[in-house]
Amino acid sequence: MMISHILYKVDDLEKGVKLFKDKGFEVEYGSEKNPHNALVYFNDGSYVEILKSMGFTKPLASILRRIGYREFVDGMLDQEKGPEGYMRIAFENDDTEFVKEKRVLQKLGKKTVCVPVSRKDLKGDLLKCKCLFPYDGSFPFIKSRFENFTNRNIKHPNGAVGFGKVEYHTSAEVIDYIGKLGGCSNLDLHEGESRIEVSFVYE
Repeated sequence: MMISHILYKVDDLEKGVKLFKDKGFEVEYGSEKNPHNALVYFNDGSYVEILKSMGFTKPLASILRRIGYREFVDGMLDQEKGPEGYMRIAFENDDTEFVKEKRVLQKLGKKTVCVPVSRKDLKGDLLKCKCLFPYDGSFPFIKSRFENFTNRNIKHPNGAVGFGKVEYHTSAEVIDYIGKLGGCSNLDLHEGESRIEVSFVYE
């Protein structure tokens, strides 16, 4: 498996963008109007997502709760209350049906929901993918490859070209889950209180 992206939680999106720009990264807001996130893209398609909120409007959250997704919505919104910093990992998968991941999570007794995502970014690309979210927010989620993601030819001022080693402190259950999915060469896994420390590869 490869890392699709890593979520970085912020309380103030503009300050979060400035934080990464000050470290020498090019940053792109997720949308032109009222963005709830911003992205630090790399040319292999991986990225850091700087995230202020999960993007659930109150009406949408209310509808999802009414149709049986209360546990999922409440779990996602709880992540907005966490401390600033790296908070969750997403892996990438070519299988948009997530057959293997669903099977493994089902055996672990974990509920999941598959969410189609579609948004037009500032480059004009209509980005589409699917995400498989375990209701349990302590687990990584899975994302399919973006459709229509054009080559950015990104050159970060600091020379970063992608993720290096990622120290991932998590539960034994999550470590076992990642192993059953085939593992990830970028991850240095440790059992313990949840924490993610990210390094980058530079030219």
